[in-house]
Amino acid sequence: MAVDIRKYEFAPIGIEYLKAEDIRSAKISLDKLVEGFGLNDDQKVLLEGTSASKEGIIKALSIYRKKYLESIKDASLDDFWNIYQEEFEDGEKRVYHAKLAPFASKKLQEMEDEIKTREDKLKDVMDNNTPLSDTEIQNLNAELNKYREAYNIMKTAQEIRKNSLQAKVYADAKKEENKELKGKMRGVVGI
Repeated sequence: MAVDIRKYEFAPIGIEYLKAEDIRSAKISLDKLVEGFGLNDDQKVLLEGTSASKEGIIKALSIYRKKYLESIKDASLDDFWNIYQEEFEDGEKRVYHAKLAPFASKKLQEMEDEIKTREDKLKDVMDNNTPLSDTEIQNLNAELNKYREAYNIMKTAQEIRKNSLQAKVYADAKKEENKELKGKMRGVVGI
Protein backbone atom coordinates (compact mmCIF):
# COMPACT_ATOMS: atom_id res chain seq x y z
CA MET A 1 0.00 0.00 0.00
CA ALA A 2 2.60 2.58 1.06
CA VAL A 3 4.59 1.83 -2.09
CA ASP A 4 1.62 2.94 -4.24
CA ILE A 5 1.26 6.16 -2.26
CA ARG A 6 4.90 7.03 -2.83
CA LYS A 7 4.69 5.89 -6.45
CA TYR A 8 1.95 8.39 -7.32
CA GLU A 9 2.56 11.22 -4.84
CA PHE A 10 3.84 13.67 -7.47
CA ALA A 11 0.50 13.50 -9.35
CA PRO A 12 -1.51 15.74 -7.00
CA ILE A 13 1.43 18.15 -6.95
CA GLY A 14 1.33 18.31 -10.74
CA ILE A 15 -2.43 18.87 -10.71
CA GLU A 16 -1.95 21.85 -8.41
CA TYR A 17 0.57 23.31 -10.84
CA LEU A 18 -1.87 22.75 -13.69
CA LYS A 19 -4.55 24.65 -11.79
CA ALA A 20 -2.07 27.51 -11.39
CA GLU A 21 -1.36 27.25 -15.14
CA ASP A 22 2.30 26.45 -14.45
CA ILE A 23 2.82 23.90 -17.22
CA ARG A 24 6.60 23.74 -16.70
CA SER A 25 6.20 22.63 -13.07
CA ALA A 26 3.32 20.29 -13.96
CA LYS A 27 5.56 18.62 -16.57
CA ILE A 28 8.40 18.33 -14.06
CA SER A 29 5.96 16.76 -11.58
CA LEU A 30 5.01 14.22 -14.25
CA ASP A 31 8.68 13.59 -15.03
CA LYS A 32 9.43 12.96 -11.35
CA LEU A 33 6.45 10.65 -11.11
CA VAL A 34 7.68 8.69 -14.13
CA GLU A 35 11.24 8.54 -12.72
CA GLY A 36 9.79 6.61 -9.79
CA PHE A 37 8.44 3.92 -12.10
CA GLY A 38 11.95 2.68 -12.94
CA LEU A 39 11.25 2.49 -16.66
CA ASN A 40 13.75 1.35 -19.25
CA ASP A 41 14.82 3.65 -22.10
CA ASP A 42 12.26 2.25 -24.56
CA GLN A 43 9.41 2.89 -22.15
CA LYS A 44 10.65 6.40 -21.39
CA VAL A 45 10.47 7.30 -25.07
CA LEU A 46 6.74 6.50 -25.08
CA LEU A 47 6.18 8.81 -22.16
CA GLU A 48 8.12 11.66 -23.76
CA GLY A 49 5.26 11.95 -26.24
CA THR A 50 2.80 12.27 -23.39
CA SER A 51 4.69 15.14 -21.82
CA ALA A 52 5.23 16.91 -25.15
CA SER A 53 1.79 18.55 -25.04
CA LYS A 54 -0.29 20.29 -22.41
CA GLU A 55 -3.15 17.88 -23.12
CA GLY A 56 -0.89 14.87 -22.63
CA ILE A 57 0.39 16.24 -19.32
CA ILE A 58 -3.16 16.95 -18.12
CA LYS A 59 -4.39 13.48 -19.09
CA ALA A 60 -1.44 11.65 -17.52
CA LEU A 61 -1.51 13.63 -14.28
CA SER A 62 -5.28 13.15 -14.02
CA ILE A 63 -4.93 9.40 -14.41
CA TYR A 64 -2.13 9.17 -11.86
CA ARG A 65 -3.91 11.47 -9.42
CA LYS A 66 -6.85 9.06 -9.51
CA LYS A 67 -4.46 6.18 -8.77
CA TYR A 68 -2.98 8.21 -5.91
CA LEU A 69 -6.43 8.85 -4.43
CA GLU A 70 -7.27 5.15 -4.74
CA SER A 71 -4.04 4.21 -2.96
CA ILE A 72 -4.57 6.57 -0.02
CA LYS A 73 -8.20 5.54 0.49
CA ASP A 74 -7.20 2.21 2.01
CA ALA A 75 -3.92 3.28 3.57
CA SER A 76 -3.51 3.11 7.32
CA LEU A 77 -1.84 5.76 9.42
CA ASP A 78 1.12 3.40 9.66
CA ASP A 79 1.36 3.25 5.84
CA PHE A 80 1.46 7.03 5.70
CA TRP A 81 3.91 7.32 8.57
CA ASN A 82 6.35 4.95 6.87
CA ILE A 83 6.60 7.51 4.07
CA TYR A 84 6.32 10.78 5.98
CA GLN A 85 8.72 9.96 8.82
CA GLU A 86 11.71 10.75 6.61
CA GLU A 87 10.72 14.42 6.87
CA PHE A 88 11.50 14.47 10.61
CA GLU A 89 14.53 14.28 12.88
CA ASP A 90 15.01 11.10 14.95
CA GLY A 91 13.76 12.65 18.20
CA GLU A 92 10.65 13.99 16.51
CA LYS A 93 10.04 10.63 14.84
CA ARG A 94 9.94 8.83 18.16
CA VAL A 95 7.53 11.31 19.74
CA TYR A 96 5.16 11.44 16.78
CA HIS A 97 5.26 7.70 16.20
CA ALA A 98 4.37 7.07 19.84
CA LYS A 99 1.34 9.35 19.48
CA LEU A 100 0.27 7.56 16.29
CA ALA A 101 0.95 3.99 17.46
CA PRO A 102 -2.47 3.36 19.08
CA PHE A 103 -4.12 4.29 15.76
CA ALA A 104 -1.61 2.70 13.39
CA SER A 105 -4.10 0.41 11.66
CA LYS A 106 -6.79 3.08 11.24
CA LYS A 107 -7.42 4.85 7.96
CA LEU A 108 -7.65 8.64 7.77
CA GLN A 109 -11.38 8.47 7.02
CA GLU A 110 -11.88 6.23 10.06
CA MET A 111 -10.04 8.81 12.17
CA GLU A 112 -12.29 11.58 10.85
CA ASP A 113 -15.37 9.44 11.59
CA GLU A 114 -14.16 8.61 15.12
CA ILE A 115 -13.51 12.29 15.86
CA LYS A 116 -16.95 13.27 14.56
CA THR A 117 -18.65 10.54 16.60
CA ARG A 118 -16.94 11.68 19.80
CA GLU A 119 -17.65 15.35 19.06
CA ASP A 120 -21.32 14.54 18.47
CA LYS A 121 -21.49 12.56 21.70
CA LEU A 122 -19.96 15.46 23.64
CA LYS A 123 -22.40 17.86 22.01
CA ASP A 124 -25.29 15.63 23.10
CA VAL A 125 -23.92 15.64 26.65
CA MET A 126 -23.59 19.44 26.65
CA ASP A 127 -27.11 19.80 25.28
CA ASN A 128 -28.27 17.56 28.17
CA ASN A 129 -29.54 14.89 25.79
CA THR A 130 -27.18 12.22 27.08
CA PRO A 131 -26.45 11.91 30.79
CA LEU A 132 -22.82 11.10 31.58
CA SER A 133 -20.85 11.37 34.79
CA ASP A 134 -18.02 13.87 35.10
CA THR A 135 -15.53 11.01 34.87
CA GLU A 136 -17.15 9.72 31.67
CA ILE A 137 -17.06 13.22 30.19
CA GLN A 138 -13.38 13.60 31.11
CA ASN A 139 -12.59 10.20 29.56
CA LEU A 140 -14.49 11.08 26.40
CA ASN A 141 -12.65 14.41 26.17
CA ALA A 142 -9.28 12.72 26.70
CA GLU A 143 -10.10 10.11 24.05
CA LEU A 144 -11.23 12.80 21.60
CA ASN A 145 -8.04 14.78 22.21
CA LYS A 146 -5.88 11.71 21.49
CA TYR A 147 -7.72 11.11 18.21
CA ARG A 148 -7.44 14.77 17.23
CA GLU A 149 -3.76 14.87 18.12
CA ALA A 150 -2.93 11.77 16.05
CA TYR A 151 -5.06 13.00 13.15
CA ASN A 152 -3.45 16.45 13.22
CA ILE A 153 0.05 14.95 13.36
CA MET A 154 -0.73 12.92 10.25
CA LYS A 155 -2.37 15.79 8.34
CA THR A 156 0.55 18.09 9.21
CA ALA A 157 3.05 15.41 8.17
CA GLN A 158 1.19 15.13 4.86
CA GLU A 159 1.48 18.87 4.34
CA ILE A 160 5.20 18.82 5.18
CA ARG A 161 5.72 15.96 2.70
CA LYS A 162 3.76 17.85 0.03
CA ASN A 163 5.88 20.96 0.63
CA SER A 164 9.07 18.91 0.29
CA LEU A 165 7.90 17.46 -3.02
CA GLN A 166 6.85 20.89 -4.28
CA ALA A 167 10.26 22.26 -3.33
CA LYS A 168 11.92 19.57 -5.47
CA VAL A 169 9.71 20.43 -8.43
CA TYR A 170 10.23 24.16 -7.91
CA ALA A 171 14.02 23.77 -7.78
CA ASP A 172 14.02 21.78 -11.02
CA ALA A 173 11.67 24.29 -12.68
CA LYS A 174 14.01 27.15 -11.77
CA LYS A 175 17.04 25.22 -13.08
CA GLU A 176 15.20 24.66 -16.34
CA GLU A 177 14.16 28.31 -16.52
CA ASN A 178 17.73 29.46 -15.87
CA LYS A 179 19.00 27.15 -18.59
CA GLU A 180 16.54 28.73 -21.04
CA LEU A 181 17.53 32.23 -19.96
CA LYS A 182 21.22 31.43 -20.44
CA GLY A 183 20.39 30.17 -23.93
CA LYS A 184 18.65 33.45 -24.70
CA MET A 185 21.62 35.43 -23.37
CA ARG A 186 23.99 33.46 -25.58
CA GLY A 187 21.80 34.29 -28.54
CA VAL A 188 21.77 38.00 -27.66
CA VAL A 189 25.55 38.28 -27.37
CA GLY A 190 26.25 35.90 -30.22
CA ILE A 191 27.95 33.09 -28.29
